[in-house]
Amino acid sequence: MRPVGHAHHGQPAATRKHVSLFLVLAMLLLASLAACGSEPSAAVTELEAKLTQEAQPAAVEANDAPVEVNQTSSAEAGATDEAPADGAAEESAAQPTADPALQEIAATATARALELEATSVAAAQANAAAQAATADAMTPILEELATLGVDPNQGELAFVHPPISLEVTDFESTDFANRFAFTVAQDFVMAADVTWDSQFAESGCGFVVRSDGEEEAPNQYIIGMTRGAEGHVLFAEQVAGEVDLSNVTDIFANGIDPLFEWQSGTTNRIVVVGRGQEFTIFSNGTRLGTITGKAGFEEGFVAFIAVNRSGGIKCDYNNAWLWKIN
Repeated sequence: MRPVGHAHHGQPAATRKHVSLFLVLAMLLLASLAACGSEPSAAVTELEAKLTQEAQPAAVEANDAPVEVNQTSSAEAGATDEAPADGAAEESAAQPTADPALQEIAATATARALELEATSVAAAQANAAAQAATADAMTPILEELATLGVDPNQGELAFVHPPISLEVTDFESTDFANRFAFTVAQDFVMAADVTWDSQFAESGCGFVVRSDGEEEAPNQYIIGMTRGAEGHVLFAEQVAGEVDLSNVTDIFANGIDPLFEWQSGTTNRIVVVGRGQEFTIFSNGTRLGTITGKAGFEEGFVAFIAVNRSGGIKCDYNNAWLWKIN
């Protein structure tokens, strides 16, 4: 870009320098003649007039020189003002094109982040649903604890058991089950809806509590129901695998609980509350009685049990749970 000042003057800078040099030489020539005392000839006079005439435009141009410098400075200032825009354009043009591999990595990372966010949202929703389901399951348990005189603030839920069935056909045989087999309880509440189907009344269904887990010769308490004599509930102590028949407590359930069902294929709600060596048994919400254990078993495993004397028996357990009392 040319300086703005040059647009108003026809002579370039080199020409002005040449004229100035010519004038200096001419002046020196005239000065030399004057020093010699010679009168200038007509040619010299004519040359002087010509030089004077040519000197005027040079003087004018010299006077204009400062203006030209200012105009040039203004032009340069304008160019400076525009420089950032031009520089920005050059800088933008200098930016390298993104590497396709990096773009792919960024896209993959973004997709993964979105996937993790969606997974997190789904997990939060599932957790909320699980909490709601737990709250729904806890409601009837807490209500039942209240009817048993158990303070829910003084304990915790150990498990809610899924439906389970035990079937025994061998003579004088027993079967146990608990999907939470390693749960150990001291003071507790154990409850279940028990449905039985047996050919003979001597067979029964029930619970095992405070067991030491020995298979051959266990130490444990047994709470069992039988259909015999229109329905009985028994409390027995098994020590080193042997049941002391002289120390078995027999409760006539149907004589206390009018809702007790003794026929095959019927269901009763059985609950046992164990505190220390005191065990209180309920059927269908009715308190059948409290038995004191003599073996002194303080804690142990719990399980569902089916005992077959003859003919076979099937026991179904539903809505079962265990509450630990602190």
